[in-house]
Order: sequence, then structure tokens, then C-alpha cells
Amino acid sequence: MSWEPGPPLHMPQRYFIFSPKDEAAYDALLRAAFPGIRYYDWLKHGENSKPDPPELRLVGALAECQRPYVNVILDPDWRPTWQQSPNHKTTCWVSDLPYPNATIERSRACLEASVMVINHKTCPIPPGIDEGLIYFRCLRDEKAQRSLAAKAIRLISKVATNKNVLLVNYPSLEVRWKVETGGHYWFGFDALDWCRQDPERMLGFQAYRGYGFRPAD
Repeated sequence: MSWEPGPPLHMPQRYFIFSPKDEAAYDALLRAAFPGIRYYDWLKHGENSKPDPPELRLVGALAECQRPYVNVILDPDWRPTWQQSPNHKTTCWVSDLPYPNATIERSRACLEASVMVINHKTCPIPPGIDEGLIYFRCLRDEKAQRSLAAKAIRLISKVATNKNVLLVNYPSLEVRWKVETGGHYWFGFDALDWCRQDPERMLGFQAYRGYGFRPAD
């Protein structure tokens, strides 16, 4: 069996920095807007190459997922239909997903300061919350699918903002510039409140560059 090229896709995305409370608020909005929405954890390496097909635990709330990568299904009637396909040097189980579908790379929090060695240099790491990402897969020519994905992504603006934050160096907290509007990242309101409680806390910190974000107010 050989792989056939997939259909042309439209893949809108949005980066965010969410606390667990922000994630729960966004999940509540998604479930209200898409009552049939379901989630499942990405399979771990090797789980789809066993003699029997894997079992997907489809759940109705993001909080029920336990892994950092989660797939999102909007079709309430979808069930995985597994088939074996050659994948490089091994045989794996694969199942087509209904369009549109999405993947969420969840934000992760590190609540204590630490250090990291990068290129033989010891770099201080502040307590903070890492960036996350949601991206959809839609058939490029299906306007209805693109509209559903856009609707889901727009809901982020109800629990987060992309303006009025500072990009600062760490640990000096020297301001590099102010993001007044239209920034790349969307910062959850609770994540911003958490960051305000301690001047050492950072959002979206990039250790190899030595900077991250803080609220401007």
C-alpha cells in the first residue's frame, strides 16, 4: 500500500499562554459553541504499532485529557476506523479524522525558578507559563469548515488578550519593547493576573534568548 497525497488544507492557528483556569474557560466556550465537541490524547510513541489497533478515549472536556498534545473532533458521530498502513520501516494503525479537526498543544507551567545549560552557558529560568498553540485542519475549498475553525479560534479573545504586555529581558527585567496591540501571542486573563503577583514570574519565556513577557499594567 502506498501513501496518497492528502487534499489541500487550510490550517489557521493561534498561539496562547493559558493558566489551567484560562484553559478551562476556553474549553467551556468551545463546548457551548460546539455541543458535540470531543477530545482525545495523542497516542504515545509505539501505541499505534502494536498487533491490535489502539483504543482512543474520547472525552467531552479538555480537563479530562492528561497529555500535552490533544486532538479536537467537532463531529459528534465520528468513531475511529483503523487500518494498517506502511510507515517507513514499521507498520502502524491509522485512522482518518473528520474535517475540520484541530490539535491543541497545551501551555505548561513551571512554578519554581531553575537553571538550564544552553551552549555551555548556565541560564536562569524564572517561574512561568509556556506558550501553547491550537491549529485547525480544514479542507481548503470548504467555506463552512473554515468558518467553524475561525469561530473556534475567535473564542480565545473572550478569555485572553494580545495587547498591553511587555517583552522583557530576564533577570534584569529591562524592557525590550511594549506590545500595544495585535501581538503574536494571546495571554489568558488569569495567566496575566498570576504573573502580576510576583515580579519574577514570566509568560512565554524563551530560555535561549533570555526574555519573556509580563503585563504592562
